[in-house]
Amino acid sequence: MEAVRRPRDGPRGRMFRRKLGAIHGPGPGGMPGRRYLAVAWNEPTMRVIFVNSSRIWGGNEKWTCEAAAGLIRRGHDVLLVGGSPLMAERASSYGIRFHRLRLRGDGDIRGIVMLRRLFGRLHPDAVILTKMKEYWLGGIAAKLARVDKIYFRMGIDRPVKTNLKYRFLLGRVCDKFIVNSESVRDTLLKAPFIRPEKIAIVKNGIATDKAGDVNPELMRSLGVPPNAKVVGATGRLAKQKGFDVLIKAFKNVREKRPDAFLVIAGEGHERKDLKRLAGRLDLSNGVSMPGFVEDMPSFYGGLDLFALPSRFEGMPNVVLEAMAAEVPVVATDVSGVADLIKDRRTGHLVPAENPEELASRIIEMLAGKDHRIELAKRARRLIETDYDIERMIGDLEEVLAEDHGHVRPRDVAASPSERRALGHAPKEHVR
Repeated sequence: MEAVRRPRDGPRGRMFRRKLGAIHGPGPGGMPGRRYLAVAWNEPTMRVIFVNSSRIWGGNEKWTCEAAAGLIRRGHDVLLVGGSPLMAERASSYGIRFHRLRLRGDGDIRGIVMLRRLFGRLHPDAVILTKMKEYWLGGIAAKLARVDKIYFRMGIDRPVKTNLKYRFLLGRVCDKFIVNSESVRDTLLKAPFIRPEKIAIVKNGIATDKAGDVNPELMRSLGVPPNAKVVGATGRLAKQKGFDVLIKAFKNVREKRPDAFLVIAGEGHERKDLKRLAGRLDLSNGVSMPGFVEDMPSFYGGLDLFALPSRFEGMPNVVLEAMAAEVPVVATDVSGVADLIKDRRTGHLVPAENPEELASRIIEMLAGKDHRIELAKRARRLIETDYDIERMIGDLEEVLAEDHGHVRPRDVAASPSERRALGHAPKEHVR
C-alpha cells in the first residue's frame, strides 16, 4: 500500500503513516498484519532521529535510549533507527518508536539509500548519529536528504584521523559534535579542520533516585561467598576496558585480603581470554564473570567498592551509576574520568596500565570503611548537583533548540518522586 505523504509544514499534530517495515501495527482501517510506523509531528516541537546500529548494549546505547526517551518526555517527536533485536527490545522498554535497519560497512550503499529515503520522508529537524559507522553512512544519507542539522555524538576520547575521508566527514558533513567531556572536546580541537563553535558539551546524566539495595540472592547467584568484601566492575569485555589489568591487580589484592572477591559483569569477545588469565593467576575462586546482569541497582547495592580499569574512556556511565548508588570508586585517570573523580575526595584515581598501583588503592580502600563511606557520600552529592538525567536532557534539548530556533514545548517532572511516577527507567543490562 502506498505511503501517505505529508507536507513538511502541514497542520499541527497531523497523523501520517509510513510503510517502513520495522514496527508492526494496524494499517488504515485497522487491517491486521501490515507493517506501519505511525508518526505525529507536533509543531512547534522538534523532530529528531537517533541512529545506533550496535548489536550489544553498553554506555553509548544507554545514552542513546536515555536521550531519546528524555526528549520524548519533553514533548518532542523522536525515532530511533537501529539494526539489532536487542536495540528494538530496549527501545520498546523506554517507550521509543523504533525502525529496524541493519547497517554494514562504509560501502553499504543499500544502507545509505534506505536512510536517505527514511530521512526524506520524515523531514527531521535533526539527525543524531552515535557511532563511527553511522557517521559515514548516516551522514552521507542525511546530506543527500538535506536534513537541517546533522550531529555526531562522541562519547570516547580518541585521536582524530586527518586523512581526506575524515576531513570531509568531520569537517563538512557534520554540523555539530555532541561530546560528553572537556577532554573529548580538546582532542577534537587538535584537528585543524574542526572549529570550536561546532562542539557542544552535554555531560552524561543518571536518574539520581535509583539507589542500590543489597540483594543476597543476586550476590549468591553471582558466585559471591558469604562475608566477602566485594569489588565490582562492569562493561564490555574488550581491551579498552582494561579488565586484564584489574585481574592482574586482584592477584596482589588477594594476597593481602583473602576475603576480597571480584565480580566483572558484562559480555564481550575477550571473555575467554580473561577467564584463562584468572585461571593462570590461580584466581578462579576469587573472580566471577557472570555475563549480563539484569538487576544493576541491586548489583551496585551489593558492592563494597567499584573499579574502572579502562585504558581510555569518555565519561563512563558505569562510574556515574556507582557514584549515584553511593558505592566508592577507584578508576584509572583517563579522559573524562577525571571530570567525575577528584582523587581522594570523590573517589580514587590511579594511572592506566598499572596493576600494582590499582591493587594498592583497592587494598587501602577496603581497609578504611569510614573513608569509603565519606567518599561515597561526596560522590553522591556531586551526581545530584551536576549529573542528574534531567539536566543532561535539558542541555541536549538546549543545543538542539538553539540550532533550530525552537523553544522548549513544556517542562517535565524533575523531582525524584515525579520521575518515579513516570516509570520511564527500565532495568538495566550492562556490557
